[in-house]
Amino acid sequence: MLKQENLALYAFQTFGDNALRAAYCCTGSLAAAEQTAQAVFAALRREPPVLSDDAALKAWILRNVIVLCSRRSPAHPFAELPPHCAEIAYLYECEHYSASEIAELLGRPEHTVLTQLTECRRILEEAKAEGDCA
Repeated sequence: MLKQENLALYAFQTFGDNALRAAYCCTGSLAAAEQTAQAVFAALRREPPVLSDDAALKAWILRNVIVLCSRRSPAHPFAELPPHCAEIAYLYECEHYSASEIAELLGRPEHTVLTQLTECRRILEEAKAEGDCA
């Protein structure tokens, strides 16, 4: 179990680059990525969740970055995805995690992750066919 005191500082030092990279991948703008990452770490500081380990902390950070990006950047392809798909798509496409690694990171069964990856691809392909995203 991670200590709640100074959790945001520890998270920033440990996963700040990951958060910024995820936000940049979603927004395409360094300024927007910095604002998004800052907002996520501020939320972590205000209301720290009880998390068991670094993997859970990293997953929480990435999930919140992606959700916030989806709200702020509706033109981005990840915005077309439900939040559970957006985080998996990001981890798979941008961070290059395997389905089994994503399952472990998010605490989900691997078959669920594979099903959600398929759903993500279908939604993105439909969006591309309709011209909603690049």
